[in-house]
Amino acid sequence: MFSVESSLKILVVDDSETARASTKYMLKLLGHEVFEARDGKLALSFLERKPQIDMVILDLNMPRMNGIKFLEAAPAVIDLSHTPVFLLTVSGGGELVKQVRDLGVKGFLTKPLSPKMLEKALSAVVSMKLAKAS
Repeated sequence: MFSVESSLKILVVDDSETARASTKYMLKLLGHEVFEARDGKLALSFLERKPQIDMVILDLNMPRMNGIKFLEAAPAVIDLSHTPVFLLTVSGGGELVKQVRDLGVKGFLTKPLSPKMLEKALSAVVSMKLAKAS
């Protein structure tokens, strides 16, 4: 059973080493376990080995495999209804929002990521986990 005091296992997928490091730093300060991948292909490979992730923070624009391609391929590896994905990007529009929502994205985070924005997303994930547990 999931509890609010539990540490979340979070996969951060971003090609920017600086963005990954900053997100990881904030998440670790909040007491969460953080894993990293620099593109969608590496994220899928990681999830095949360790599918018990509570949340994915996913960049949209990455080389090799971008966020959209990751979302299209992810259901073969993990159940996106149980692993919330939050899209992290500087870009976005109405059509993009609809497209990624249809692919399973639960929320959006904009760069640069702030601790307040991150805490709001984490609260949403905890709420989702608690709702599924009850």
